Amino acid sequence: MKDILSRYARAEDGSVIIDVYTDRPEYLYNDFDRKAPYTKKDLDPDFVDYLIGCAKEVGKNSFLIRMNLPSVPDEEVASRVRNSIASYFSYLISAEEDDMRKALRTSVIFLLTGLGLLILSVWAHQRFLAPESLAGRVMSEGITVASWVSLWEALANFLIQWPPHNREMNLYKRLAAAPVIFQELTQAPVES
Repeated sequence: MKDILSRYARAEDGSVIIDVYTDRPEYLYNDFDRKAPYTKKDLDPDFVDYLIGCAKEVGKNSFLIRMNLPSVPDEEVASRVRNSIASYFSYLISAEEDDMRKALRTSVIFLLTGLGLLILSVWAHQRFLAPESLAGRVMSEGITVASWVSLWEALANFLIQWPPHNREMNLYKRLAAAPVIFQELTQAPVES
């Protein structure tokens, strides 16, 4: 982790700086709809992936995003870029929240189904096990297996699907809240 963080510059307060180099602020936006105003456009997918990748590398360290441009944009453009980044990641947060609600709903459905089948299994076991009929026993055991599969699926769905959504949502919250600063690029970045 320390080696990865050595790739990043640090601000005076110790925050990690995620540097973005671009010739124009317009290049940060997806250009599939050339007529839409920039406030309505999505961010460029490569730019979004870059920010997400950097934020994952940075881990729990605080960070800021530094836009390196040939000249510092006026406050209107700078504000638009800041708002676009915050809005885009806020949108991703709401999408993750929707996915989390769906996962929770699915878990609840499996849980209720499993509990209902378990009650049915106990009832079938008491009703059909007494005469020792093979069909009754098979039905009772089948319902028991189905109930445990449903209960397991409810638990697995919650335990396996919930944490990744939660991690992504927290990452998007950090990106939406990250300070965005602008710096004039005096020379092209040196590649090593």
